[in-house]
Amino acid sequence: MIVVTVGAQMTFDRLIRAVDEWAGRRGRSDVFAQVGAGGYHPRNIQWAEFLSPGELLAKIEAADAVVAHAGMGSILMALEMGKPILVMPRHGKLMETRNDHQVATADRFLSQGRVSVAQDEQELMSRLDGLDRLKAAPRISSRASDQLTDTLREFAASQDITCDGRELALRTISRVRRRHATVSPGSSIQTDVADELRGSATAANGRNRWSMWHAVASIVLVALAVLVTSDSWSDIIRLAQKDEESSHIMVVPLILAWLFWVRRERLELCRPRGTWVGPLIALAGWFLYSFGDEKLVQLFWHGGAIMLAAGCLLTIVGKDALLRFVPVFAALAFLAPVPGRFRQYVAMPLGSVTAQITQEILTVFGVAVERSGNLLSINSVDVTIAEACNGLRMVVGLALVSFTFAFVSQMKLSTRFIIVAASPLLAIACNFIRLIPTLWLYGHVSKPYADAFHDISGWFMLPLALLILVGIVNLFRWAMMPIVTVEGAYRLRGAS
Repeated sequence: MIVVTVGAQMTFDRLIRAVDEWAGRRGRSDVFAQVGAGGYHPRNIQWAEFLSPGELLAKIEAADAVVAHAGMGSILMALEMGKPILVMPRHGKLMETRNDHQVATADRFLSQGRVSVAQDEQELMSRLDGLDRLKAAPRISSRASDQLTDTLREFAASQDITCDGRELALRTISRVRRRHATVSPGSSIQTDVADELRGSATAANGRNRWSMWHAVASIVLVALAVLVTSDSWSDIIRLAQKDEESSHIMVVPLILAWLFWVRRERLELCRPRGTWVGPLIALAGWFLYSFGDEKLVQLFWHGGAIMLAAGCLLTIVGKDALLRFVPVFAALAFLAPVPGRFRQYVAMPLGSVTAQITQEILTVFGVAVERSGNLLSINSVDVTIAEACNGLRMVVGLALVSFTFAFVSQMKLSTRFIIVAASPLLAIACNFIRLIPTLWLYGHVSKPYADAFHDISGWFMLPLALLILVGIVNLFRWAMMPIVTVEGAYRLRGAS
């Protein structure tokens, strides 16, 4: 049996299509391919989008040969199991990966006689014809040498363990490569590196662990911060309970807990030591709170109270926690209600623009609509585009949901930024989807029916916007744009 794999991060349609066509021409029914999400679906071979690590290992163990992209995980897996492997590297110029690193990987392993390489589809089909005669390279060990692990242990124990796992690993490998003139890329060291770094981190952090004192001190300081700014916090709670525009605040504590939970493993990498960052943020928060209280600036009054509490927490937990839990601290901004003055400043011009665009869209469909500012008239029925109808009310709620969706999912930072930045535009766009049929109904059916549609459709706008966001993510996948980090892809789908 021939097993084909393209890894967990991206599809590789050029490889899968070539193998599928070759199998169809040769009448081969003993080919299985892992093709990736949203990729080309073969017609002549068995396939699955993804396999669990155990399933993939079982397939390769039963295989006579492996065909793969030139990914390190796929190559090392085949070599560890003693299987002959034919690779075709992805090319950066074809947008199959970020650059041509797979070409260099394939050339390196080819020079060592460990793999067979096809640079394009034609060469791949030719080499597939001789795959049954391809000999496996000598099997490599799944563990590194004692010399290598001793070097890693020595280096890891001497480093500041406050750096995260990826940074520490990179620094470790760099040190190893400098000490040893050559390190065979055929050595699989993942297991040993994980064991040694975990042990080194435990030893180095023995005197820097979290204790009950840190928890108690954090709670006491935050409680004092809330107490001295209790008037601001009471106002935030009142607005959350009474003002529909601020009702999203009620779910922010749950979202903060969720964002922390998905990152809880990072807590082990944080040194619980006080730094100047916490007091500085607390001081800035107190200044904003006092200024807002004196000058009646609601945003500063509320925001300063939130910053003071965050600064008091960081005074105990330290800057490591801030750096590793940035999304949690950033989400605190959603606790601050949007000032009514700002909403009024934006609502009027936004209402006029919304009314104008709605009029133009209906005119395109042959519906006569008259407009005066944010007042539309259809069949002599006047409809005012108020704040509830111009999309502004949904912007903050959708921004909160989009932020949560982006930062609880395994995504690249650039993808997260696009999702969050797109949320205000999506809120307004979805509102047009609701507003156009609503306006038509006011002009053609009785008012109670139009009112009912207006109220009921409002409940569906946020789910609709979320579906569009999911569609954007799927569009990125379809366009083979990398939206997940390499670490995230492995965590979600298993090894490549």
